Amino acid sequence: VRQRTTLQLHFIRPPGIEISNDVPSSVEVMLQGSQSRLASVGPTLVATIDLTNQKAGERVVRLHEKAQLTLPPDVNIEGFRPASIALKLEPIVEAVAEVEVKFDGKLPDGYEVVSVTTSPAKVKLRGPSDRLSALQKVVTESVSLDDRKESFNVANVAVIVGDTKVEVIDPNVDLHVEIIKKTGTQNVHTPGNEAALIAGLIPDSVLVYPLTLR
Repeated sequence: VRQRTTLQLHFIRPPGIEISNDVPSSVEVMLQGSQSRLASVGPTLVATIDLTNQKAGERVVRLHEKAQLTLPPDVNIEGFRPASIALKLEPIVEAVAEVEVKFDGKLPDGYEVVSVTTSPAKVKLRGPSDRLSALQKVVTESVSLDDRKESFNVANVAVIVGDTKVEVIDPNVDLHVEIIKKTGTQNVHTPGNEAALIAGLIPDSVLVYPLTLR
């Protein structure tokens, strides 16, 4: 009798090494044995893949060679689907990235944000070297601007990295947002600037030609 079962994969990595690429967390395994023996096998099995003797680089793991699992007596493995898994092993390193504040909502009319500062300005990250080299900045959770008319501070704003392989060592920042009320501008008339003055008084959607004095 044959029985197809889900096999969860548990990877044991070398110290200081991370699996950089996305790999399946489970595969299918085809078992063969008597009906009574297969009945004792649960719906999910767990296999250990020992990578501790591997160095950084691209590797192919053949499950029939590397998968270690415990089965009832007289139950055999006929095959795996997929039969092998490609891995990219990268050294774990640390790096820093700039923090970008994410806003939602909008200020009331007549107000504007003139500066945003975070403390710290950069946060420390840890992860596979190839992932960190491609990561230039991280973003915060959303900060609302609705109904804000004055400068404000927010403490312990969470930092988000959209990569499950990367750990944020400094997960929170404090931020200060500087808000001012917009001030109106006034055109200044200087001799010889009649055309520019007239253009400044007419909406941008209207085409204005310079004056020609005769």
